[in-house]
Amino acid sequence: MDLSKSDLLEMYRQMVLTRLFDIKTDEWFKKGLLKEVVHQSTGQEAIPIGSCYAIGPDDKVLPSLRTRGAFIARGVSARTMLLAMGARKKSPSKGHETSHHSCYPELGVLPGTGMVGSSISIGAGAALALSYKGTNNVVLNFFGDGAANRGDFHEAINLSGAWKLPCIFIIENNQIAVTMPANKATACKKFSDRAVGYGIPGYTIDGNNIIEVYSYTKEAVERARRGEGPTLLDCITFRMKPHAGIIPENRPSEIIEEWAKKCPIKRLGNYLIENDMTSEEDLEKIKNDADSEIEEAFKSIQDEPVCTTDDMLTDVYEEGV
Repeated sequence: MDLSKSDLLEMYRQMVLTRLFDIKTDEWFKKGLLKEVVHQSTGQEAIPIGSCYAIGPDDKVLPSLRTRGAFIARGVSARTMLLAMGARKKSPSKGHETSHHSCYPELGVLPGTGMVGSSISIGAGAALALSYKGTNNVVLNFFGDGAANRGDFHEAINLSGAWKLPCIFIIENNQIAVTMPANKATACKKFSDRAVGYGIPGYTIDGNNIIEVYSYTKEAVERARRGEGPTLLDCITFRMKPHAGIIPENRPSEIIEEWAKKCPIKRLGNYLIENDMTSEEDLEKIKNDADSEIEEAFKSIQDEPVCTTDDMLTDVYEEGV
């Protein structure tokens, strides 16, 4: 393994920051303090953090609806995301964007869309652009198991395989699309089995093991940089919260409790302690620092002006057309 102690501690910090951000923003939304419905990634943090750690600053990422950690891994601040969630005029798109469909080109974060699955094709298109430019950069293309059953998935991966595009397709397979279990909507037992039909490698991996996610992504990235084309990574995980903050929980409590034991943050924390890389006290300090960072960011947006209805109608169409 080529990850150092400092690497692993930073990955731990980013996972903790991702989780606390999701939990706190969900609480603030339910109190009416934020405008955006929160789609939590609690339990899935190892996938975006582990995979983003395997790429460079000039590579691109296309987050899914729930890939909050990808924004954090690429350097988007809590304040910036909260400006969008709070519909503040100082947000990057002057209040027009939601935090999970934002675009930060300077950080390599590509714009998605509000239609689940449609961003898969956008990621493939970005990879085609990189290929045309003759770079050796790659795109990490994130989406859920539900999106993997849309036509966008098949078309994007088929062409990416045929043209050997530098795109890594990453399924955040939390095993249920809103309320539909994957095993009731998908005939194959493993999404990775589909890869053979497109002539590319496909792997089903433990999405709650951040070191495993990093290792498989790194291998896929190196393959893409060599001009050998895409890889499909089916990362098995479980979202510990309902699909969104306004949807009630309808899954059996025993399943949630079982997956809570597989928490990716606890697993990495235990690994660090068992290998004498840190202590319980140090991990608690990381959590407290992350908590303070989010709280300070939230306080910092309170005096920022909120967008009005008129503001929402600006930049929608070009005058005189």
